[in-house]
Amino acid sequence: MDFNKLSDGDKRYVLLAAGVIFGGLVGVTDGWGAFATIGLLAGIGVAGVILQPQLMPTMKLPVAKAQLVFGLAVVAAGSFVLAGLSFMTGLFDFTSIMSILFDLGLIASLVLAWFAWLDFKVANPEVAARIAAATRPAADDAAPAPAPITAAPTPMPAAPEPEPVAAPEPEPVAAPVAAMEPETAQEMTETAAANEPAAADDASDASAEKPAGG
Repeated sequence: MDFNKLSDGDKRYVLLAAGVIFGGLVGVTDGWGAFATIGLLAGIGVAGVILQPQLMPTMKLPVAKAQLVFGLAVVAAGSFVLAGLSFMTGLFDFTSIMSILFDLGLIASLVLAWFAWLDFKVANPEVAARIAAATRPAADDAAPAPAPITAAPTPMPAAPEPEPVAAPEPEPVAAPVAAMEPETAQEMTETAAANEPAAADDASDASAEKPAGG
């Protein structure tokens, strides 16, 4: 068997499967129950499917590689989770080296199932879509739908108050012409009377100078 001939994805599967196998051996040895044994067998199955082209090249797999790896990875992760739930005190007993090693196997099984699911979606998009559609309604029904958020109406801006209009200033009224004083009128009368004799004298002089018609 040549490990370098494997692709990057297959190398990742082999390493994760080795972690699951090691955790399963610890679970079986430490008495974690039948679920630890099932997880161990599922991890061995994943490693066998990945290494099958080199170990048994003439063997033909019953189903596609991606489907088989995904199914075994789900079994391994489910078995480790159930084994941990059966012994909750041992699952969180970080003072025991056996419990810590089993926890590492549990984490490896969950990561293995995640990568197997990603490859399964790429290889079987229609089946993956049906699985996602079948699991989504249950999650949607469990969580209540959030209430719609309505925005408060924006108040209309108040109309500006009209500016006060200044009253027009009154036009100045012309002062009435003062009546002529009596003294001024008398002076004007006397001047006119003095001018009348002078005009008569001028007329008589003009007639005396005119020669008699001959």
